[in-house]
This record gives sequence, C-alpha cells and structure tokens, in this order.
Amino acid sequence: ALPCAEIAAPDDALLRFVLVKLFSDRQLSVDPQVIAFMLVRMERSFEAARRLVAVIDGLALAMQRGVTRAVAAQALESLALEGPALEGLALEGLAQERIGNQDK
Repeated sequence: ALPCAEIAAPDDALLRFVLVKLFSDRQLSVDPQVIAFMLVRMERSFEAARRLVAVIDGLALAMQRGVTRAVAAQALESLALEGPALEGLALEGLAQERIGNQDK
C-alpha cells in the first residue's frame, strides 16, 4: 500500500504571507491591520485568497481608493453573497453603487 498524506487548510501565518504576496504581485501595499481583518473572515484556502485579492483590487480601482478595511469588507461581503461564480457581477455592482453614493 502507498503512504497517504493529508494536506490541511493553511494556517494564519501562511495565509498572511500568501495575501501579502498576492497584493504585492498587483503592486498594492496593504496595511497589516487590513490583512488581519481579512484573515479572520475569509475562507481558509489559497483559491479564496486569490479571489479575495482580485475582488479587492477591482473594487479599489473602480472606487479610485487604496485598499482599506472598508474595501476589504465589501469584497468579503460580495464573495459571501454572490459566490465565486458571480464575483465579476458583484464587483461591478458594488463599484457602481459606491461611485453613485459618492456623488450624493
């Protein structure tokens, strides 16, 4: 019989490093407190980290803002409500909503 190994979900330290790396790849600097905020609220997987960073980057760009806790919270909410299959639609809707609210 072949030995079997189990791969567990990444721990906080590894996910923190992955998030910083993913943001760095997009040339974004993110405050460590924002990373900590995301860590306790996000799904525990590398794919979830990739999706979250992509949505945050898109929202920040659409709203012409840096990556803040509020932007991260909106991204987490959109991923929770819409799911990964609809993240593009959620991103567009949230960005348009935010831009519309700034005009008021």
